[in-house]
Amino acid sequence: MYRKPGIKNPMSTSVLLWSMLALTIFWAVGAYNRLIRLRARCLESFALLGQHLLKYSRVTHDHAIRWERAWMRDSLNPSRGVPELWTQLQSELVVLGLLVGDAKSARLDARVGAINEAGNAITSTWGRLRSAPFDLAGAALPDALVREWDENSMNVKVAIDHFNENVAEYNAAVSQFPAKIIGSLFDLKPAGQFSIFNEA
Repeated sequence: MYRKPGIKNPMSTSVLLWSMLALTIFWAVGAYNRLIRLRARCLESFALLGQHLLKYSRVTHDHAIRWERAWMRDSLNPSRGVPELWTQLQSELVVLGLLVGDAKSARLDARVGAINEAGNAITSTWGRLRSAPFDLAGAALPDALVREWDENSMNVKVAIDHFNENVAEYNAAVSQFPAKIIGSLFDLKPAGQFSIFNEA
């Protein structure tokens, strides 16, 4: 069929456009799936970290009754504030447990920020409690409690490192162009990292 010079074949243009559209869709699906996989890894590592964070409450609960009885026999000056610090620690651990178990929060970043604040408060209270001046007649922190707390803190730090590594990889992926466009369409935003219990 004779065609005038300079006039493109409409069929070739249509094929090219459909090919470009197919490639774009293929790329978009691949980018979306990668972001979802990376985000799932973040959630899995968060769940593991949450188990270790919740263990702080179990550790203190196991020693609470025995140690609180010792306070009743303690005739020393109560100005040391140890019972008050212990009560404060228990309250802060309850808050931490509620934050870790809050499945209604839509954004992981919001949960991380709140848990960071709660964790920093717990770290401060535990440090003050651990360094409180106990006399020979005082009800000192049980060695088993200190040992179990320290062991759990080591597990927490390992879990935090693992979570932060996954978050760093996810954040790098979701912040790159053009994956950033996919993230904005599906509300896949960068997540926060943990910085708690560094001194626990």
